[in-house]
Amino acid sequence: MTFSSFLPQILLAAILAVIVNVCNGEIVELAPQEFYEMHLAGAFAAVVDVRTQEEWETGHIFNATLLDSLQNANTPDEIASIADLGGCENCPLVVYCRTGRRSGIALEKLALAGFANLYNGMGVSQ
Repeated sequence: MTFSSFLPQILLAAILAVIVNVCNGEIVELAPQEFYEMHLAGAFAAVVDVRTQEEWETGHIFNATLLDSLQNANTPDEIASIADLGGCENCPLVVYCRTGRRSGIALEKLALAGFANLYNGMGVSQ
């Protein structure tokens, strides 16, 4: 058997290892390759981009949703309204920005608003 024949099992094991580590609202930071592989495997219910509209227009991750005002939300209701993720408080969500700073802020706010199963896709410039 070749390495490539084991690749699907290796990817699944890596994804499961990360998912198992997500508990009690912990935010898991993903390396760029982990983010890419998990996204390709369909591990996320939503991929959220919190960059500006101008940054979005220069290019973005496929199937992502732009929520550029999420990191500026201040109340749980405001966060839920912007995120428009009612009923998905426990769905696996990944948030990314350019450097990881804004995604971190947005994820902390999502966690405070009761969201769990959160991932930081960090920055697309990394």
